Amino acid sequence: MTSRSRRILLTIALLSVCGMAVSSVSLYHHFGTAASSYCDFGGKFNCDIVNRSTYSVVSKIPVALIGIVGYLTVLGLATLYRTKAETPVVLFLTSLAGLSFALYLTYVEAFVLAARCILPIVVNDHLRDHSAFDGGACRVSPSCQANSLS
Repeated sequence: MTSRSRRILLTIALLSVCGMAVSSVSLYHHFGTAASSYCDFGGKFNCDIVNRSTYSVVSKIPVALIGIVGYLTVLGLATLYRTKAETPVVLFLTSLAGLSFALYLTYVEAFVLAARCILPIVVNDHLRDHSAFDGGACRVSPSCQANSLS
């Protein structure tokens, strides 16, 4: 593994830890019963509206918990399974799936709820960065390049 690949995977791991932290704060506020003021900037920016809406759960599982599990998966791939030949492709596909889901949730925030929360915006930035870095991991991994050509 080249030093560039190691740096990319380290960056992915660090972004995953940050994503888990942000998703954990969001999960904490999802289950909160009192109004929170950490992200209440009026009707357009209000995390309570977003975190407690019907769109904040999928089959009774909070979206923030799905995010934590997703980031934990990416962290595991970038650290524990980094030497596996298929890891760059799996990282890229996992991040792409997360980014797609985050873009759907961004659409819901903007056009259905008409309210935004700063935490998902931060998470979306992390997912976009993951996708960019994961593509970079694929570009520098000879096994990934070989797999994508076949």
